[in-house]
This record gives sequence, C-alpha cells and structure tokens, in this order.
Amino acid sequence: MSKPSRRIKREKQKEIRRLVKKNQKLLRDEKNKNGESIQYRTKANNAKFRSSTVTEELVYRQDLVAEQIKAWQALLPKLLKRFKRIKDPRNTNNIKYSITTLMLYGLLAAIFRFVSRRDANEKMSRPQFIAAIKNIFPDLDLIPHADTLGRLLERINPSELESICVSLLSDLIKKKRFKKFLINGCIPISIDGTQKLVRNGFFNEHCHDRTINTTDGTKMQQYVFVVEANVTLFNGLTIPIASEFLHYDLDLPEDAKNDCELNACKRLMGKIKKYFPRAKFIVFLDGLYPGAPIIEQIKSFNWDGIIYLQQSKKKAINELLDQAPKQIIPGQKVYRERNQEFSFIEDVPFDNSGKLLVNAVSCVETWEEVCLETGKIITKHSVHRWISTVKVNIKNVHEICNLGARKRCLIEDSMNTEKNRGYYYEHALSTNWNALLCYHLLMRLGHAINAITEFTRKLKKYIKQEGVKVILDLILETIANPWLNSEWIQNEMLKSARLLF
Repeated sequence: MSKPSRRIKREKQKEIRRLVKKNQKLLRDEKNKNGESIQYRTKANNAKFRSSTVTEELVYRQDLVAEQIKAWQALLPKLLKRFKRIKDPRNTNNIKYSITTLMLYGLLAAIFRFVSRRDANEKMSRPQFIAAIKNIFPDLDLIPHADTLGRLLERINPSELESICVSLLSDLIKKKRFKKFLINGCIPISIDGTQKLVRNGFFNEHCHDRTINTTDGTKMQQYVFVVEANVTLFNGLTIPIASEFLHYDLDLPEDAKNDCELNACKRLMGKIKKYFPRAKFIVFLDGLYPGAPIIEQIKSFNWDGIIYLQQSKKKAINELLDQAPKQIIPGQKVYRERNQEFSFIEDVPFDNSGKLLVNAVSCVETWEEVCLETGKIITKHSVHRWISTVKVNIKNVHEICNLGARKRCLIEDSMNTEKNRGYYYEHALSTNWNALLCYHLLMRLGHAINAITEFTRKLKKYIKQEGVKVILDLILETIANPWLNSEWIQNEMLKSARLLF
C-alpha cells in the first residue's frame, strides 16, 4: 500500500472515530434529557483511595466492619445453633474441635473467599486474624486445620447441611423480607445448570464420563454438572437456595444412560417444594426446559412458571405469537433504553395431545446505537418470548416479564461470580464425593450471606461508590490486620443487629 493510500485510510479512521463520539454523545444526552438512562448498581471509577490520612482511613474501615458485623449478627446465630444439631459421626472421646467450630470455620473460609484449603490455613491461622475473629465469633474457640474439616465433611450427611442452607431463606421469608419484591404475589426463583469441574482421566466413580478427541487420539474425561436454584429479585439481589448434582447411579447397569439436566431440575423443584410446602414461587427457566413434564410439575405444585421460548422450537406457538396484535404498555415509553411491543396468546395447546394448555407472550424491542464501523446511528431489534402458566396481559406484563423473566440473567451472573470473582466453584477441594458436595454447599451458603449483606442499606452505598470486590477485600484486610482493637469490636457486638434493605 502506498503512502498516500495509508494516509487516506488513517484520516478516514479518524473521521469515523470522531463521528462515533459525536453520535454517542448525542444519544446519551437525549436519553438523559428524557430520563431514559440506566442507573447502574455501581459507579466505581479509576480513582484514588477516598481517605487522605490514617485517621480517616481508620474511621472508614471501622464503619465498613461495623456494618458487616451487624449483618453477621442478624444472620449467623441461628445458623450456628443449627450447625450444633448436625449428627456428629466422630468418636466423642477423640474430639478436639466441636462440630460448630469446624462448620463455622468452613463457612468463614467461603465468606472470606479463600480459594483452597492451603489458602485458608495460611490466612486464618495468623494471630491477628484469630484475635479479631474470636471477638466477633466467640463460638470459634480454636482455629482448626482445613484437613480436619475435610475429614468431617467426608462423613456427615449432605442433606443435613443442605437443610441448614435452606433455612437461611426460610428465615427471610418468615420475616417477610421479600414483600416488596414479589412477582405476581410469588417469590421469584431462577433455575439453571452449569458445569462445576472437569478432569481428564478418572476422578470419581460418581462423575459423568465423556470421550474427547485430541491430537493423540480419543481420551476419557470426567465432569460434574450442577443445576442451581437462586432467588432473583428485581432490585438485583440474588440468593443461592439449593443445588442438585447430576451423578452416575452406581446401582444401574454400566450401559445405562447418565443423569440429565431435565431430571435434575425436576428433582431440584421437588426438593424446594419439600422444604417450602406452603410457599408460592414463580419459577423462571431458560430455553432448555419448555417440556410437558416440567410444566406439569410446576402446575402440580401450585406455582407459576415462566419458560423462555426459542423461536426454533414450538413453531405453532411462535406462529400464533407472530399473528397476535402488538401492544405498548400505557405510560411506559421505554424500558432500560429500549422501546417494547408485546403480544399475548392464551390457552393454546402445548403439544399434540391438546391436554396441556399454556399461555405465551412475545416482546419485540427496538433501540438506537452507534455503529462502530461507520459511525452512523442505526436501529436494532431483538425478540424475547416466553411460555407461561399464568395469564399475561398488558397490565401485568411489565411485572412478570421485565421485573421477573428478564432478571433470570441474575442467576447466570451469580454463577459467574462463584466461578471467577473469588469463590471456589470450580475447585473440588476434595476427591471424596461426599466432601465435594458439602464444600459446595458451604460455598453457596457463604455466597448467600455475602449477597444479602451487600444489599444492606449502608454497605450498598459504599459498594455503589467503590465496587463489590474492593469493599469485601477492605473488610477482610481490616479484620486480618491491626486496625481494630478488642474493645471496639466488643462495643460493636453489643449493638442491635437488624437487616435493612
């Protein structure tokens, strides 16, 4: 390419960049003027630390830890009492650490996001950390070795630990903490599956097997897949509830099929119904789940269900939605910077039998954005469709679809947090299947506690300014280093504790 041609190309690229900035500013100013801009959860930016002196930093750190202590005091005492009721399989004559101490140790390792046994051993055994944590948690009389907890988790019943994890949500439901966030009068939960870990070769007899092609030929690979359930509230809070592992049944013949995600989903919903027999839930599922057995199970539990409908599936329902008239929500010009048009159909047959009737809703969104290649403002669109067990109309579509079904993405973000933002989701922590399940439940319980505390009023303000990771790291650093004295911690422990959202 000649020099003039290169110069012309560079000038053209500069002109496109100038046009992109100009049009982006034009769209942004228009959205701000009309009040259409999205208010994001955090506004953390690349700025220096807010305190300029050691005294100011001390006050700031103390304020953070004080709010964290209040949240722990509101959530953990009941959990510790329930830990004490777990059946202890150990020889009572050789016990050095109580079961409450060991389970609290494992829970704190998850809360502080220590990614391995070695990491927990190294950081939780430091004298300064022990001194501070004992003042906050008197039940933690001694700091055990992580392997001691590992040996205990190999022998306890995971269902006992799971019931304790579920009890955290049960307490919040009894206190009516979700009253402001109900969808169609129901507690919103989302269910989705994800791969927990994968290993080449043999890992555990309960894992699923698959064959992969490599440059050296075919190899056997084992993996663990989990179906998760989370409460997903429209304010952004997502709370892990329960997990269901896909596993290989040792009682079946070797040529029998492996477990599947759909069966695990049905078991998980049955488990939730068992734990909450009288609670009314609305379940949000992705495009894998629109099947008659799932819908029938949701109806038999007297729950509501909203399942994403892919345009390549259930063509008869999709054709009816295409023909249905489009409507706009009265008084709502845009939602999250997008124009929306909805279509509804009611009581249509789900399958060829004609016995199972469902409802369906379609949402067509249009919005303007700047094309980065040309710099021009272009109009884009997307289509979202759902199958519903509850009748949807123009009056309740915003609540059910925008505040409910569209928030199903929160469970995906929650699993991404557990995988990539400090938790040890993809770390087995033990080759023993029983211990692997228990470590997973402790991690999910720790994440649930962190998620709830992040949405308390005062911590939420700090997180909006600094970001979640910065605040959690500051709290851990403050406890693990000599910022706090025993007298200050004891005074904070005497204050009343109440969760305020």
